[in-house]
Amino acid sequence: MKLGPTFALGLALAIGASSLVSAPAFAADGAKKEKKAKKAKPAKAPPISAKFSAVYSDVTGSIEKNDFAGATAKLDAGKAVASGPYESYLVEQLYYSIAAKQENRPEVLKRAISSLATGGAPAEDTPRLNWLIGSLAFDAKDYPTAVKYLSEADRLGYAEGGDYLVNLASASFSAKNYPLGAAALEKAIAKNVATGQKTPEPWYRVASREAGKAGQPAEAAKWTTRYIKDYNNPVAWNWGLATFRDTNRLNPAIQIDLFRLMRDTGSLTGLQDWLDYAKLAQESALPGETSAVISEVFAKLPESRTAKGTSGGLIFVDLKKEADTAIPSDKGTIGISEKLAASNKEGKVAANTGNSFLAYGDNAKALQYYDMALAKGGATVDINAVNVRRGIALSRLGRKDEARTAFNATQGAYRELASFWLLYLDTRP
Repeated sequence: MKLGPTFALGLALAIGASSLVSAPAFAADGAKKEKKAKKAKPAKAPPISAKFSAVYSDVTGSIEKNDFAGATAKLDAGKAVASGPYESYLVEQLYYSIAAKQENRPEVLKRAISSLATGGAPAEDTPRLNWLIGSLAFDAKDYPTAVKYLSEADRLGYAEGGDYLVNLASASFSAKNYPLGAAALEKAIAKNVATGQKTPEPWYRVASREAGKAGQPAEAAKWTTRYIKDYNNPVAWNWGLATFRDTNRLNPAIQIDLFRLMRDTGSLTGLQDWLDYAKLAQESALPGETSAVISEVFAKLPESRTAKGTSGGLIFVDLKKEADTAIPSDKGTIGISEKLAASNKEGKVAANTGNSFLAYGDNAKALQYYDMALAKGGATVDINAVNVRRGIALSRLGRKDEARTAFNATQGAYRELASFWLLYLDTRP
């Protein structure tokens, strides 16, 4: 008598896939499901002995009646008649089916692994069985095992949707294997693109975070850049720039230019973002920028007017009063700075004068003094800071090509920030 694995594997995989396998760790809500690939026609099953056929049928009948104790007892007593890899495989699949029906997750995983280990699984079922084991292990947070079997499913050409690749990526990241996780995620993204689906935002965020944890800042920047390019919305910009800020030791000068980019991209999304920006501008002796930033948050987030600081005062209101009080004196010094900038042999005073005009939103005047600073040069001039701020002024004046040249000339600690400004030039209308 010949008997194919239509009950054991079919039931086991159906139960496992529907009730025991979790969704991908960072799949987006509402993501479209990929259409399943057409299955090849199953190969003819190997013959089994009459003795084992009788045991198999008897155990199957008990499972169908939900008599799991009876099925287990019959299988324990009759499994000795099984001979060869295929019959051993069917024994383990029956144990799997009993465990799956009872949703005994540890036993399900154990029996799935042992059924594959018999070497008797039909070749056409092996990719899916590896996927099932990997998915069950992932659900159990056994990430090394998940990586092992999901990788094998992928190697064998498993193609019934892309979710397993996301789980493979997530398991690899959890197992501290960034390269394998990144490769799996790239493959999942390629499947999405091939089917006209957009990459879910969490995929980019997780990949960037994991690259950072793996000590690969260039990879982190790559994923962040792709995220911003793909979505180009305030949420993406806020996440990317905040991640850059939080994972790097930025000096205050670079931080203020990062906040300026957040402001220009509309990605200052919460009160804390605005407060951090306003306080940094105040600490940087830029009262005009402090006042302007707070006026903007008052217009965009009216609740900022009543937001209180740790001392109980109205934090934004108090900061603006302090800034507005300082503005007349600050503006009075700009005229003096202009004269000193023109007479000084080196460009440092000119650069500082440009900074003052940029803070007040006078981009044309700022550009004039940044050009002067670069022309005069000198050992005390931070050329990279001047190039970034010159690029900001040009960007705000709508001179995008010249702004690109300025940002591309930036090196050193400002280089990565400049790359975000270049991305902004490439993605804005």
